[in-house]
Amino acid sequence: MIRRLGTAMLVTSVLILLEFVWMGAILSGCSSKEIEEILLGDTGEMLNEKVPCTVSQPRYPTLPTDMAYTYDGRAFYTDGNHLGYDIELDEGTPIHPIACGIIRIYRSANGYGRLVVVIEHELSEPIIVFNGLGEQVTITYFLSIYGHLRKSQDRAGTTGILPFKSGDMVDPQDVIGYIDNDDYNGDGAEHLHLGIRLQTAVNAQKADLNWFRGYDTKPSQRKWFSDPVLFLSTLTTGIKQVLWHPPGTVLYRSVDGSFWMVDGDLRRSLIDHQSLIQEELSERAVYTTDAELSCMEDAGSYISPRAGHPIIKFADEPAVYEITGVGPGHWRKTFISYDAFRSWGLKDNEIDVMPAEEREKVFAKTEDHGFRTMRDGSLVKADKESEVSVVASGQRLPIMDWETFLALGYKAERIVTIKKDVIDLVAGQRGSLITNDIIGHCAHPSACIDNCPPSTPGGGIGDSDSGGEPSCFEKHKNTECNIVFEGKKLCGDLICHCGIWKLIEQANGECSSSSSSSSSSSSSSSSSSSSSSSSSSSSTSTSTSSSSTSASSGSSSSGNGSSSSSSSSSGSGGGKPNDIPAGKVLFEYIGPKMPGTIEFQGMWDPPGPIFYDWVPSTFAQCKDKEPGDGKLQCLLDMPSGTTKFLFTLHLPDGSWWGDMSFDPQGGKGSTIGTVILTGPNGNISYIMLPNGSGPMYMNGYVSIVP
Repeated sequence: MIRRLGTAMLVTSVLILLEFVWMGAILSGCSSKEIEEILLGDTGEMLNEKVPCTVSQPRYPTLPTDMAYTYDGRAFYTDGNHLGYDIELDEGTPIHPIACGIIRIYRSANGYGRLVVVIEHELSEPIIVFNGLGEQVTITYFLSIYGHLRKSQDRAGTTGILPFKSGDMVDPQDVIGYIDNDDYNGDGAEHLHLGIRLQTAVNAQKADLNWFRGYDTKPSQRKWFSDPVLFLSTLTTGIKQVLWHPPGTVLYRSVDGSFWMVDGDLRRSLIDHQSLIQEELSERAVYTTDAELSCMEDAGSYISPRAGHPIIKFADEPAVYEITGVGPGHWRKTFISYDAFRSWGLKDNEIDVMPAEEREKVFAKTEDHGFRTMRDGSLVKADKESEVSVVASGQRLPIMDWETFLALGYKAERIVTIKKDVIDLVAGQRGSLITNDIIGHCAHPSACIDNCPPSTPGGGIGDSDSGGEPSCFEKHKNTECNIVFEGKKLCGDLICHCGIWKLIEQANGECSSSSSSSSSSSSSSSSSSSSSSSSSSSSTSTSTSSSSTSASSGSSSSGNGSSSSSSSSSGSGGGKPNDIPAGKVLFEYIGPKMPGTIEFQGMWDPPGPIFYDWVPSTFAQCKDKEPGDGKLQCLLDMPSGTTKFLFTLHLPDGSWWGDMSFDPQGGKGSTIGTVILTGPNGNISYIMLPNGSGPMYMNGYVSIVP
């Protein structure tokens, strides 16, 4: 669609000569990094004509999926210079405007090749977006910039020549240009440069002589531009800004070159250089803004879950193992697949091949801790399926659409395809859907980024299979404790090392469990062990199960609504989705009948007032209306975006739903009865996590409510 809105002024002979000089540079394939663009706005362009339409049906310049293919790593400001997003596309690919607007520039330009198109757009009402500095700004007008194009379908310029010029109106269904070949596009192999400037053409020219530039200059123009990926997410789906990332995500802050790991509690840990290289974490990093980082509490320094553990195999079999050592107290895990092995940043040359006859010795002196599955943060899909998921807390969370995928900063080349019949084992059961609402949720508003007070290293519930730090129990369970506090010995690994200062009398040199306690430095997630320690016989925590799935690790076990849990199973739920009101979660428990009242205990952090503590006020949220029937059902006030929902049940006989059937060792993977969670959109999956400190209880955990 072409509508001519004005008559272009004559181009002077001087500017014709100048354009001839530009074409010489174009034919030489000069990069815009090397030669500053000459993008003057006085070559006949109509910069002050009124925009004749408002944005109504925004779109991507090609398919949304194409945005996942970044050319040469050139995302927005990745090199501290680039003011656009370069998309790798085939020569001749037709390019559409992202919305209705008026063409301000339609010609060649140095660094952009034979054709650059600049379109000005007007919004029907102001919207809030983030500029290139991560600042919130309100806009009504913006410019979209398309570089490295040509006017014709064929390279020679003989067929399908487009008739557009400055002053024409275009709609999203129009084709405004075609991807040019590398000999003529002005900057490398075939690709589209997409830029977004948050000004009108007139104001942009006043602020910057080269106002539709592709690279920054001094003084910086970054504040006038926006990351096209985030901008289009806002424009097409209403996502204002990505403020949430799933556990295991590696974030890159370009301001200072720092890398951060997101843990199971949606906190961030600073990754050291050695871990970054050894575990290949930089390769999976996504770019982040300070707005995103400020929604994650600082968990201190990243602690590698690999911890330099040896990687071994035996000469007569293909299986590969991770071991902590050989001897009492050491464990081993088997990599469930080669994809899982690679997801941990491991290479074949790191495997120590041992003689087959050593297997019996190694197995006898290491405890079997099950499988190493895909690392948190891994992108996976089943073969012959289109749904893409991210592994998080031992589950795979499906991503709603490509717009959400791109908004999270993911790249298509990072997706690992797994056979459909084994994906549940390799990457975890299918969990809750990642939606636009979820990624726009700020879990910890106003968290500190720079010059923060000291905090405890690492963080997160869950064990070493998660992308963040191992649980306190995992880190210290094999460490001998010999601390004396106020004249009395502190006994038990967790008591000694995880902040629960429990005073226990010694009897004949051994620790007794019949003593008083005081917690001077307990985390909120461990408070349940204090409040629920009526069965003190469970207070000594030891190693996890030797079965193929380590339930107490919280990595690949999930509530499955049965009395025995299995690897990578998720909470299955009843209830029709439409039966659950918005902002509510149906909590259902079915267990053995016994005289007395079932007591619900939980803590969560909703969007709004913080409600994250094991306090008596949570008990009343889910009352047992028919004591003795072994059932409990209630509607919890828990809107979409609620985070860190941790729960358990105190049963009438003194046992705990996740207390491993009174097993003082814990970690067997069995719960007493079934818990089902259902939201307005259906089943809500949960995983089983160890208490983290104190007696070894298991709790249900939902990272974020969909």
